[in-house]
Amino acid sequence: EIDYYRSNRMQFQFIFVVASHICTGFNENHQPILKPYALSLVPATKARQALSENEIDKSINLYIENPYLSRFSVYIDFDPFAGDWSLFGDPEGLIGDLPRPGFMDEIGLVYDHYLLAKKFDKDDVLTVNFDMPNNRMFRKYLKHRTKLLFTPFNNYKARRIWGVDSPIELFLFQELELNGFSPQLQTLLFEDGSSHISLFDLWRSENLVSMDGMITEADFYFPNEKVAIFCDGAHHRRRKQRIRDQLIDEKLLLAGIQPVRIEGKEIVHDLAAASEKVYRALV
Repeated sequence: EIDYYRSNRMQFQFIFVVASHICTGFNENHQPILKPYALSLVPATKARQALSENEIDKSINLYIENPYLSRFSVYIDFDPFAGDWSLFGDPEGLIGDLPRPGFMDEIGLVYDHYLLAKKFDKDDVLTVNFDMPNNRMFRKYLKHRTKLLFTPFNNYKARRIWGVDSPIELFLFQELELNGFSPQLQTLLFEDGSSHISLFDLWRSENLVSMDGMITEADFYFPNEKVAIFCDGAHHRRRKQRIRDQLIDEKLLLAGIQPVRIEGKEIVHDLAAASEKVYRALV
């Protein structure tokens, strides 16, 4: 395999898999209890703006066999929504034992890495069909997966591949978790009342259903109570979007799912009142 890469003089980007977390409390040893809220891909850089791209032998020497990069590392001031970050390196050197300004959700924890080829044939991407109900679903999944995981980076910005979609969702998610309420993220809801926390979870389910029966994706979902939470930004105040949201809510109610819509401005200006709407729906 390496000989093939050498003969074709293929260039590779080095990619870090970075998890963002919130702190939901502390254990008996005063260590923070962390819960992930986003997963991102971040390309290695020589300098802040320059991507690190090398042929296979140099890539192996620099990254695969580098003992420094095999250790735990972090991104400081990491924003999974904007893709920005300030510093990268050893957590002891960047954080140490001293208090620092900022919050736990601004630290990106690196837990894996891989080499990404700059050029590839899309037909060569190995994808397992999880017994999907139809070819349309499989083609959609293949296109999305290829774009998200195999497309080379053209700048240093992180690429978010899972998690809460916006800062207002993060604010509400933190508030719920700190008060003992732990919702699922990015949950797909269907007309038959079923729910799946991701497309992969849907396709590996024993009770496969067609994507045509999907109603919507909830920002947060409580499966036991069958309560779906939506954090609505400013565009949800437009007439066309309000009509669309009303139709979605009606379909959810028919499926036995209670929708709860919270405006983004309420989350920003009165987080306690916004979270209270969720608590009332869960009672």
